[in-house]
Amino acid sequence: MEFVIEKGDRFEAKATQVISLASIDLILGSLENEHKKMFEASCFGQFVGMRRIKFSGQLIHQLLNRLVKCDKEDELWFCFRDKPARFSLKKWALITGLNCGTGPDAKHMEYVRRANRLLYHYFEGKSHITTKELEVAFAKCQDVRDKFKLGLVLFLESVLYCPDRRGSIQLASLSIVEDLIYFTAVHGGKESFHHTIATFKRYWRGKSKELKTNPKPSHFKYSLHGSPLALQVWAYEAMPHVGLQFASKFQHKVPRMVCWDATVAPTSSEINDVLNQRKVN
Repeated sequence: MEFVIEKGDRFEAKATQVISLASIDLILGSLENEHKKMFEASCFGQFVGMRRIKFSGQLIHQLLNRLVKCDKEDELWFCFRDKPARFSLKKWALITGLNCGTGPDAKHMEYVRRANRLLYHYFEGKSHITTKELEVAFAKCQDVRDKFKLGLVLFLESVLYCPDRRGSIQLASLSIVEDLIYFTAVHGGKESFHHTIATFKRYWRGKSKELKTNPKPSHFKYSLHGSPLALQVWAYEAMPHVGLQFASKFQHKVPRMVCWDATVAPTSSEINDVLNQRKVN
């Protein structure tokens, strides 16, 4: 298997996540009890428990240092001590609990996508809406049903998709959320998975090309979009020794991300020591 970044070119870096778990508190604290219960009962409700996991940028970075080339756009492959490991849509569904199956038929979705009431009522039909603008509209909204819908879109954008603060949210979500049954049961599973791994692949391919012309950086900072915490939990599950060393599992259920506590972010050297052990898999 061929590494995206060759072993001799691996570098140290500080990785941060764009995801805003504080948005969960903002949303739940602003909804009335009925809609708060609806949110907690939806496929997004289990993410409340994800706040028990301290993000480890070093663990994610060292995983990505071991990313191997793969032609399939819907998978990430890694190699640890010559042993391959795959991060797939099936693993994503197991970890996040999101429904990654098929949704309504194309005709129904086309009808829903044309529902642009929220876009025009709260954003004057703008073609570019930032997450911050969405937060403001959510905070100001007085209609309890619309506030719930805007809160769902805010969760999707700030916890699952996590675009750049200056980038636009996915405007289609403002239409799709009009169908609450679909949005709270199915929407976001496949989309957030593909968005997350596409971000990893795009960045790491660019870094691979950069290392061919520029010397290896002594230190580097970058931000991770999508939901890198899911990859962190996958590492705990796929490599038990990693989970035992850096976290604690207190229950066994789906989604896997609500089964772990991680209160300390390990250092790069600590992670490398564990990943390089033969019993890592």
